Amino acid sequence: NLDLITSYNAVKNNPNEVNRLLSLYHKHHSKDYYYKVKNKYSNNPNEITAKFIYLNKYSFREFIESTKMDNLLKHFLVNATLNSILHLE
Repeated sequence: NLDLITSYNAVKNNPNEVNRLLSLYHKHHSKDYYYKVKNKYSNNPNEITAKFIYLNKYSFREFIESTKMDNLLKHFLVNATLNSILHLE
């Protein structure tokens, strides 16, 4: 998967920039913003990586929220921050 390889290299080579973009995406998160990010195209490896991680995190969050799951596990998964999922430094 090209996005996964790109993401590995971007996190390895420029974790602060990836984290900055993820924080920006997280700050502006909404349903409309999610689709705006999803439809945006970029050749920048840091933007590709942030998009890849952001979309995967929030797609997973929507899946968790739509399932009948133990509330404690659901609370943990839904409220995990991007930084705790990706300890970039």
